[in-house]
Amino acid sequence: MEKIFVSDIRMTGIPGDAINFNLYYGGKSPFDETAGNIETNFPSVTDATPQFRDIHLENIICRGAQNAIVLQGLPEMPLRDITLKNISITSEKGVSVTDAENISFENVRVENQTGEALKTFRVKNCQLDLTK
Repeated sequence: MEKIFVSDIRMTGIPGDAINFNLYYGGKSPFDETAGNIETNFPSVTDATPQFRDIHLENIICRGAQNAIVLQGLPEMPLRDITLKNISITSEKGVSVTDAENISFENVRVENQTGEALKTFRVKNCQLDLTK
């Protein structure tokens, strides 16, 4: 997926994630946050490796979600060039970004009830200016 532009979305009562990009099929990840397990043997990049890049989301409001934003790339193919602008979310949990490059948060407000507002793992070249 690339060169995607999404704007002017209003959501209420989302049972899962308000915004979710997950390159793992079935939502599985080699990183188990609760157990602290981190997979280190990654496959090679092939034509079958999924890619998300050059995606822009703006003017999004969500009132009520389990997680505000979950961005989950692959170690061998990080999410790239994702822009989130003018976004306001109320949620149980905050923002999680894993295996990503060039992620820009501009005027993003998250009001989460539990945990950290922002968690990152293997993220580089990002402007993670998140307000709470």
